[in-house]
This record gives sequence, C-alpha cells and structure tokens, in this order.
Amino acid sequence: MKLLVVSNMYPNERKPYWGTFVKACVDGYIREGVVTDISVISDSGIKGYLKFYIATFLKLLFGRYDVVHVHYVTHSVPPVLLARIFRKFKIVLNFHGSDAFPEATEGKRRRAVKRRISNLAIKFSDLVVVPSEYFRLKMNASYDLNNAFVSPSGGVDVNLFEFSANGGKKVLFAGRMLHEKGPVIAANAVKACWVDLDAATFIGDGPEKQNVVDILSSLPITYFDLLPHAELAKNMALHDIFLFPSTREGESLGLVIIESIFSGMIPLVMDNGAVKDIIPKKYHELLIANSSKQFDLKLSRLLGMDMASRVAVATDLYEFSSYKFSRDSVSIKLLERVRLLISEVDYE
Repeated sequence: MKLLVVSNMYPNERKPYWGTFVKACVDGYIREGVVTDISVISDSGIKGYLKFYIATFLKLLFGRYDVVHVHYVTHSVPPVLLARIFRKFKIVLNFHGSDAFPEATEGKRRRAVKRRISNLAIKFSDLVVVPSEYFRLKMNASYDLNNAFVSPSGGVDVNLFEFSANGGKKVLFAGRMLHEKGPVIAANAVKACWVDLDAATFIGDGPEKQNVVDILSSLPITYFDLLPHAELAKNMALHDIFLFPSTREGESLGLVIIESIFSGMIPLVMDNGAVKDIIPKKYHELLIANSSKQFDLKLSRLLGMDMASRVAVATDLYEFSSYKFSRDSVSIKLLERVRLLISEVDYE
C-alpha cells in the first residue's frame, strides 16, 4: 500500500507547533509499515497555496498512490479532487473542526464557500474520518453523511506526555489566545482563586494576550508564546490543573485536554465540543462548567480538595483515557480501517 498525506498544516522550523496532529498521523502510518509520502504547504499566502496545489496535483498524477489522506479538508482537497479525474485512488477526508463548521468570525461568503467545498469533497470521498463521537454526530446532522470513522487526531504520544500526578495547585492555560478559546475566562478564574494557587502559567499568543496580561498584572504569572510539542509536554509535567474554557464552535476534540490528562493533570473545561467524550460521566459535575462564573467556582472547589483526592481524580482520568487515546492504539485502529478500504480497490 502506498499512501499520500495532504495537509495545509504541518510542523516546520518556523512553526514547530503547527499541525502536530497531522504529523502524528503520518508517523503512525510509517510506524505500522505503510509507504507514506506527504504533500504539505511550505509558504503562506496565495503563492504558498498555489505551490502546494501544483505540487500535490503532480504527485498524484505521477505517484500512483492507493490512498490519499486529506487533513483540513476545505483548504487541502481541491488538487486531490482535480487529480481524481485522471487517476484512481481512494480519498480519505479528515475533518478537524472549522473546515466543516467555519468560525463565527468568518464572513458569510467564506463560510458558504467552505461548506460547498466540504459537501463536494464528501460526495467524492471513500471514507470520512472525524476526531470524536461528538463531532461524528454533528457531521451527520449537518451533512449527507452517516458512516464517518472516529479517530482521535493521531492520539497522544505516551513517551512524550508521561503520567505524573502530584496533586498540587499549579494551573496552566495553553492555546491560541483567541476570544472563543477562553483565555480571559481562564485569567479571571486565576485572579479569583489566586490565594489558593501555588503558581499559574499561560502559554500562547494571539489578540487576547494583552487582555490576559492586564487582568493578571498584579500577580507573578509565567508567560510563554506557543511552544513546540516537547516543550509543552515539559510544562504540563510541572503543573496540576489544566484550564480549557473554550467555547469555540469548531472544537472537534480538544486533543490538548487529553495530553494534559496523560501528563497527570486534571482538566477544568467548559461544556463544549467533545469534552463529555473525554471526561468520564462521574466527573462531569466536578470538571465541566457552563459559564465563566461556574468555571471560577469549580476551580475553587478543585483547589479546596485535599492532595490525595486530586491525585485520585488525575489517576482515574488517566486510566480512562490511556488505551482509548494512546497513539499506538489510535494508529492501529485507523490503519485497520484504511486497509479495509484498500481491499475494495479494483484496478482495471
């Protein structure tokens, strides 16, 4: 089997944190012995996309691939659909969030175009992959689709995110500092609960960062810009509670929540996206908030628990997630599904 992964997101020297879930998928295929090539964008802007589209089309025209796995569908699929006219190969579409459900901040015309591309791509695809059961149901309700395969964005590397539950009171926010990702909600919660905290760290950059800095200006907060995956893992190992107050419409999984659990942290989240797929039902009341005020109260409650209780919660969460979301398990299940697809290939 020969496979090509196509994506407009992939880690590089300038952005080592960009599209790490795509690289995890590629690494999984290679680890399982699949001959795997990549066609990824290397430059930004219209010129970058033009080069990306031409390179992808030529690879597909002359590469003779059995399967093409497309990540972030709306931006990456056009040259794949064009090449399909001339070559036979199976198309696997991997939706991740805002490609299927554009952000509220995107213009009406842009949202309509993305939806049209998604519909066309689904029509000509052989398999649709989504990151969570929550997102599968959402896709089924919005598109002509009923057989999507759930695969959690490459899973978590257990060698990178090593479990170590300390039960302490150090909190961490990590992510793009956009309004809908909730950095201001996290900052207000930290400020409200500061007397009970040991330390707080904010990792990320974006338009809301200055607001976060202003809210917490009187407190000794540690700040980092977005970090490479390995550095994020090191920081997670030093903290105990992970703040994820995202209200983003396109939140399809929340892989960073799972990574925090693998690191021994307890995630505190907003009721959004796939969080109820990640957190066991018995912890929904403790760890899932419905408003910014409730987020503050639930953080205070977590901090009020004794150390042994926090360790017990963190351990329980890890045991629930360790097999379901580990990278090896995710890779094997995805490959099994792709091989089933290959068995249906009929070259004339």
